[in-house]
Amino acid sequence: MKPESKTFHELAVPSFSESVVVHDPELVEAIQGGYRKAKRIQAIKAAVAARAKQATKTSRKHARALGFHAFFIEHAVLWFQSAIDAQLQLVVPNIQELNHRIITEAHDLIYGGYAGVHRTYLRLSDSWYWFKMVRSIHKYECEPCRRNKPRLTKPTGLVEPLAVPEERWREISMDFITDLPRTKAGHDAILVGVDGLMKCMRFFVTKKTMTAPEVANPLIEHIWKLRARSDHV
Repeated sequence: MKPESKTFHELAVPSFSESVVVHDPELVEAIQGGYRKAKRIQAIKAAVAARAKQATKTSRKHARALGFHAFFIEHAVLWFQSAIDAQLQLVVPNIQELNHRIITEAHDLIYGGYAGVHRTYLRLSDSWYWFKMVRSIHKYECEPCRRNKPRLTKPTGLVEPLAVPEERWREISMDFITDLPRTKAGHDAILVGVDGLMKCMRFFVTKKTMTAPEVANPLIEHIWKLRARSDHV
């Protein structure tokens, strides 16, 4: 179904590709029917048709290098020609049912091999083109992939930043630095208290075996009494 020649800028290059883009006439009719529903494609087709009418018979091919030079109409369908590799791609309207039908051919069937997003895109982009193709492939799901390729991490939740305290030392975060060389007094850990507003830090020598009341004592003696009573620790 591909055109007999490729037009790259102002040169008509014969196409020696023996691949056939579409085997199913029903799919071609569905694509043509989708053109009538896609306003963006209608605008492109109108511009391409107007450009073709203005061109003479001898310069019709050269007119493709003008407005919407990457698009042209042949065999009653719209084609896209990449400026990078001159690859001809059949333009498909951005209709989910059509997109999924084509993705299924490249992904779910035996020769598709249930490839990932990148490989599926490379396979499709050889012959097909539609707007936001990569996004469509990302959203596409099939049962074998959901079963055999599960997420290994939990979905990322919404960002919930900590509220900024109104005063210094109203909110304190604390942590321990443990397994340090033991001193003569028997201390082998450091308790770190951090102010939530100014990020000021206070360090207290402690022991790894300290109980909760023993941990609270330096916070009360050196922060609450001298600074302010904290609302959250």
